[in-house]
Amino acid sequence: MFTVVECDRYLQRIKYQGGVTPCLENLRALMFAHLTSVPFETVQIHRSGKAPDLSLEALYQKIVIDHQGGYCYELNRLFLELLLTLGYEARACVARSTTNPQRTDPINHRGTLVELDGKTYLADVGFGGPTARGPILLEDVGVQTVCGGGFVVTPGEDTWWHLRRVTGEADEEGHLPTAGIMDLTTIPVIEEDFTVLNHFCSRPGALFHDKLLANICTKDGHASLTDEKLVIRKGADAETRTVAPDEVDAVLRKVFKIRL
Repeated sequence: MFTVVECDRYLQRIKYQGGVTPCLENLRALMFAHLTSVPFETVQIHRSGKAPDLSLEALYQKIVIDHQGGYCYELNRLFLELLLTLGYEARACVARSTTNPQRTDPINHRGTLVELDGKTYLADVGFGGPTARGPILLEDVGVQTVCGGGFVVTPGEDTWWHLRRVTGEADEEGHLPTAGIMDLTTIPVIEEDFTVLNHFCSRPGALFHDKLLANICTKDGHASLTDEKLVIRKGADAETRTVAPDEVDAVLRKVFKIRL
């Protein structure tokens, strides 16, 4: 766990000024602060060609001290340690992305599960796409509204859950259009399980190695960069433009708050 000084500096890094007592309201505020302060990004992987160091010391230095971001194996590991330090009952989980309906991905994502009042929530700050900005209850309770977005959780086989986002209004028969986000399992995992996944997902030929990616939430939308394509969304509006190669670093600094 983090020391008091380390924890305070982490909270300062994400500009968090709320309560620290473990509860759903504070967890929601912590996630929003994290997602709007720390970007999902693959700059180091893409430019160095190396798998990230997943030790807590290295992650704390990179994300908290050096004001950079990371991908799921980095962001969700460090966030889990913050939650544990604050007294949350939390643990890691594994998942697979389901954003591409044309294929079935292998397990390729690390998430975070939190137990509160006998219920299990997904508290994910490392997906890097159109996922929830707050905790998602792992129960089939219909549409869950989180920061204006609609999400649906349905049970799969055994310990698996399907998470989808609502993409439009219901049709005449009441069916909501949805798009996949991830399938996740609540089966227990250990840190060593992520070593191979980290190397697999950052190898040549993998998306996170071959593409320079960055994504960060804002109060009213989000921004994303894929190589030299920049998209900034505000509400229902989106602005897309091509970034010149010599402008990329400036965009990473200004839009995604990355100190290079």
